[in-house]
Amino acid sequence: MSLIAALFIGVCAAAFSYAAGMITERRSAVLQITAGRKLTAAGRIKEFALYIKSGILKFNSNFTGTSRYIKIYTVLQKLDLDGKYTAASFLYAEEITSVSVFIFMLAAFGDVYFAAFFGICAFFIPAMIIKSKLRKKNGSIFRELPDALDIICAFIEGGLSVSRAVCRYPEKTKGVFAGEIAMAAKKMRLGKSFQEVMSDLEERVDIPEVSSALGAFIRADKSGGNVRDIVRAQADEARKKRFMQMKKKAHEAPVKLLFPLMVFIFPVIFMVLFGPIIIKLMSGF
Repeated sequence: MSLIAALFIGVCAAAFSYAAGMITERRSAVLQITAGRKLTAAGRIKEFALYIKSGILKFNSNFTGTSRYIKIYTVLQKLDLDGKYTAASFLYAEEITSVSVFIFMLAAFGDVYFAAFFGICAFFIPAMIIKSKLRKKNGSIFRELPDALDIICAFIEGGLSVSRAVCRYPEKTKGVFAGEIAMAAKKMRLGKSFQEVMSDLEERVDIPEVSSALGAFIRADKSGGNVRDIVRAQADEARKKRFMQMKKKAHEAPVKLLFPLMVFIFPVIFMVLFGPIIIKLMSGF
């Protein structure tokens, strides 16, 4: 036991020495940055929090090379959040969410295992949120696609080239797909070719109907052929798929309403209908 106690004391002393060295190094770095000016209490707290966050982000970068975080960063790029989040900072957001839920559940219920379970589940909430946002974005693009192809086809019939017709679309309307086309047009103005920006857009959106339409635009730009009939046919096909999707959702609505009806509506109806009868029977009348 004495050996274990000595080993424990040695580890604690080493950790304390390491922490003291880090604090001293941080303080000297702060003095160099601020040219010796004293920080306020709020400034010190903020500066220390940023220092802790930078250390956590540096530590998290060792765990972001997995396939999960590569996919998450791809989703962030598709949502234009890659400038706000890195894989390490997204892991930090997951950690903060998990710890916050754990503390809240522990304070509310006082059960460590119960709080730990919800804390572990909460770790995956940020990933679920961004995936839900991506599905919503893809759904908006899918609904917008038929009308967008009709407008682009009208521009082509008016005598514009394929590249000019595609780039002019966001000038005449607004929407998620129009925003994606506008970003592609900006890249073209910065020097990228039409084929390159369409290929990037195809990887970014990753919807089969959009990929086929963009592929037709790329082939038409390469060969200089007439793409009007192809685009019109793809617009009609996308419109049919959109109608079938809406019809499917309409058929699924009664099934989705079954649970709320069984849990919330029917019990209230039964209470209103049979409640007075039960009360009379219980009172002996």
